[in-house]
Amino acid sequence: MRWYVLENSQEADIPAHIVAEVVAEVGEDGTSGLRESPVLCDDRTLMSRDELLTTDEGRGALAAWESGEDSAFEEATRRLIAAAIEEDERLFSTGSAGTLGA
Repeated sequence: MRWYVLENSQEADIPAHIVAEVVAEVGEDGTSGLRESPVLCDDRTLMSRDELLTTDEGRGALAAWESGEDSAFEEATRRLIAAAIEEDERLFSTGSAGTLGA
């Protein structure tokens, strides 16, 4: 069974979007389970296709995923990288990062 990782952005102008698709493994006893996924975190939810289809937000995210429309993901990633660079610059310009090798 396929599962989708839905990210709910903290930014109002970035819609919820799917960041990964994972597959359940079927065990010898016939039960299925999911491997631990490094893409799961606080703002992300593991959802089935049926669950996604129950909301406008989920349907929109699934449609974008299936059509290859990645603008929400790309903008969220761009902002994350910009924030990380800004934090690095702040830490290293003020000396708050400490000294390397000390």
